[in-house]
Amino acid sequence: MKRIVVFLSILLILMAMVSCSRPTSTPTELPTQTPPSTSPSYPQLSVLPLPPMPQPSPSPTLLVIINPEVYEPIQPEIAQYKADLEKEGYTVKVMSAEFQTPEQLRETIKSQGPDGVFLIGDFPVAWFEIQPYTLEVAGGTYGHETHDVFPTDLYYMDLDGIWTDSDGNGYFDQHTGEKEPEVFLGRLTASTLGLLGDEVSIIKNYLSKTHLYRNGLMETKPRALIYGVSEFNWGSLERIQKIYPVMDIVELQQTPEGRIEFRNGSKADFLQKIHEGYQFVKPGSIGHSGPYDMAMGEETLTCADLLASNPRSQFYIVGSCLNGFYVDSVFIAGCFAYGGEGLIALGNSSGGGNIGRGQAFYEWLEAGGSFGEAVKAFFAFILSIDEPARYFGPPPSPVYPGSPIPEPEKNPERYLDYPRPEHHYNTILFGDPTLKIKK
Repeated sequence: MKRIVVFLSILLILMAMVSCSRPTSTPTELPTQTPPSTSPSYPQLSVLPLPPMPQPSPSPTLLVIINPEVYEPIQPEIAQYKADLEKEGYTVKVMSAEFQTPEQLRETIKSQGPDGVFLIGDFPVAWFEIQPYTLEVAGGTYGHETHDVFPTDLYYMDLDGIWTDSDGNGYFDQHTGEKEPEVFLGRLTASTLGLLGDEVSIIKNYLSKTHLYRNGLMETKPRALIYGVSEFNWGSLERIQKIYPVMDIVELQQTPEGRIEFRNGSKADFLQKIHEGYQFVKPGSIGHSGPYDMAMGEETLTCADLLASNPRSQFYIVGSCLNGFYVDSVFIAGCFAYGGEGLIALGNSSGGGNIGRGQAFYEWLEAGGSFGEAVKAFFAFILSIDEPARYFGPPPSPVYPGSPIPEPEKNPERYLDYPRPEHHYNTILFGDPTLKIKK
C-alpha cells in the first residue's frame, strides 16, 4: 500500500497537467499599464452572503489514524501531541489500522463519530473524476475541455453524502445527497518526500514542530506575504489583511513583449523572504507547474530550492497546479508543509480549484478557528450555493489591485472561480488540522 502503481500515477499526472490552464472563458491577456506605486486599496469583490458561522464543539474529538508501518517509532511524539491537544480541550482518540479501500477508511471514521481527523502515513486514495462538459453561465457558455482525475479528501469529510462511480472505472464521478462535510481533516503524508528524509523522521520532526508552535517555543512573525497578485487574489486580500495588518505584496506585470512576470520579484527574492519568516505565505505560480515544482516566470521553484533556503514561515496557501498530488511523487505542497519550520500547506491535487477567494475559509481563520475547520467551512459554503453557475467568473480586468474597477465588473454575481463545486474537490490540507493562527 506504500505506492499506487507507478504507470497509473504517471498517467493521471499527465492527464491533470493538461487542465492546469484556465478555460477559454476566462481572459488570459494581462493589461500592460503600470500598476500604481502607492499602496493599493483592495476591492471587496466576494459579496455572496455566508451561511451562519458553525459553532465549534466545546469539547471537540480528534481521531488520529496512523498507518501501522510508522506507528511504533513515533509513539513518544504522539503522546506529546495528545497531551498538547488535551490541554486545549480536545478529546483525542488514537488508532493504528490498515485499510484496503477508501470505503473501509470512511466507514471507520463514521463509526468513531469525531469532529476532526488527522491521517498520519499512507492510506487508500479516494479518486474523483470530472469529464469534459459545457454549461450555460451568466454571460455565455463555459467549456471545461479536459478529463480530470485527482485524489479528494472531501470523501472522508462528507460522511452521509452519496458518492457514485457510475461507470465502474475506480473513480467517483457523482456526489449527491447531503454533500456538506461533517468532519474536518488534515493529513501527514510523507512517504514520497525522500528529499526531507525517511518517512518516520519526517513525521517525528513535524509533530515536534507542532509542540514548539503550540507552546510558544517557535519564533513566528505575525505578517503575511502574498507573492504574485492577479485578479484571482482580489477577494482574499482584504480578508487576509484583516488577519495580518502587516502584509507584503509582490504583484504581477506584463512586459512589452507580452511575458508575465513578477513586479520587483524573483525566485531568489521569494526564497529569501520565506527564510526571513512570514507566518502566512500565499505564493502564486506563473506558467506551467507540476507536483514537484512551481513555475515562477522563467524560473522554476523545486523542493530542493525550498529546503536549501531553510524556510522559517509556517502557513502556506499554495497556488500552482498539482502541488498537492501526493501519490507516488515528490509534491511541493508537502515540502512547504513539512520542510523547514512549515506547519500547514493548503494545496490542490489537480489543476486549478483550491480555495480561490476563500470567503468562508478566511472568515473562519479570522474568528480564531483552526485550519481544518476553515477548510470544512469553505466546502460547506461552496456546496450550499444554489445554482452556482449564476455566480461564476472572476472579473476579467483589470489585473492589478488599485486600478479602477469598470462598472460592469462590480456585479456581485461574478464571484466563483468555477461554475461547479466539484472543481474544488481537489483541495487538500497537509498538516495538523487543529492548528490555529497565533499572534
